[in-house]
Amino acid sequence: MRSLKISLILALFTILNVNVHAQVEVPFTQRTSQYSPLQKIYNIKGDFSLIGNTNMTLVTYGDNTANSSDMKYVDIDENSFNTFNSSSATLQFNSENGCKYI
Repeated sequence: MRSLKISLILALFTILNVNVHAQVEVPFTQRTSQYSPLQKIYNIKGDFSLIGNTNMTLVTYGDNTANSSDMKYVDIDENSFNTFNSSSATLQFNSENGCKYI
């Protein structure tokens, strides 16, 4: 009886061929501040720090590589038995111009 129900459900999905979208598309719009509603492009004045890491990298780098180049997972711990994708990033501040950091 259970296999009959499963077969009927699968047949129903196959017959209906429903298209389902798993992601909602939101068009890009520029943000603005309530204090300057006409300004949409902002300039950063002063120093700033940025940190980031990656999950995938190119297998081979070159000046003439295309967008279809082979990628591989970043694995900094080189422990393929427990992880296949591990990355790291370090944020370093400088103290030039007498700047202090927390």
